[in-house]
Amino acid sequence: MIWIRFALKFVKLTTLLAWLQPRIGSGREDEECVAKMAYYTDALLGMFPANPKGNCLPRSLILFRLARLEGFPVVFHCGVSRSGSGLDGHAWLTHIEQPFLENSSQHQSMVKTISFPAK
Repeated sequence: MIWIRFALKFVKLTTLLAWLQPRIGSGREDEECVAKMAYYTDALLGMFPANPKGNCLPRSLILFRLARLEGFPVVFHCGVSRSGSGLDGHAWLTHIEQPFLENSSQHQSMVKTISFPAK
C-alpha cells in the first residue's frame, strides 16, 4: 500500500500497472482468499485514507496485483462522469467483464478512460 501510494506520485499509471501485473495462472482463483485480502485492504485504507473523496484508486491497484497473483485475470479500469459542474473519477476491477469485489455501483455511471490490460 505504501509503495503504491508513493509510486502514484512519480510514475505514470500505465507504467505502474505494468509493474504490478504478474503472470496469470500462478494461482488457483481462490475467491475466498481474494475476498479476505479485499477486506484487509479496505480496513487498512480506512485507517489510512488516501483521499478524502475515496480510496478506489489505491484499492483497485492493490487488488489488481493480489487478484492476479491468485490467478484471476482481472482488468483494471478508470473512468469519469459528470458531477454538477465538474467531473468525478472512479477506479474498479472487472473479471470476465463483471465488477470484481466492487463495493458500489458508481462504476455504472462512468465513461472508461483507461482499461489495463487493454484487450
